[in-house]
Amino acid sequence: MYVIWILLACVAIYIARIVSGPSVWDRLLGLSLISTKAILIIVIFASIQKTSFLLDLAIAYALLGFIGIIFTTVFLLEKVKTGDKGNENRRRDYYGYWRRFCSLWSNRFGKVRELLQEDFDGSEN
Repeated sequence: MYVIWILLACVAIYIARIVSGPSVWDRLLGLSLISTKAILIIVIFASIQKTSFLLDLAIAYALLGFIGIIFTTVFLLEKVKTGDKGNENRRRDYYGYWRRFCSLWSNRFGKVRELLQEDFDGSEN
């Protein structure tokens, strides 16, 4: 049980990092570390209680955390690439960001779909 308290102390340190982080990337790293510590706490609690469904929950949480960090990073990189400085006085085009984000991922999944289709068509012959 002491390990869980130590991990919770680490989470408090990471929260301080999120609040005082000088850049968005430091805050994103802090969120990722909190997610990792939450997964560790779930796994330790599952081993103490000897329940396997909590391990499934930890795996699902790890996958969702990973995907969330990847999507947030891509969104921020697209924002930096377009040169948006975050001026609060002008109206933001959130729909444009979303459209660029979706087109970026649809292009990547489209290429994968084409490669899979070519492989499938080649195996029929």
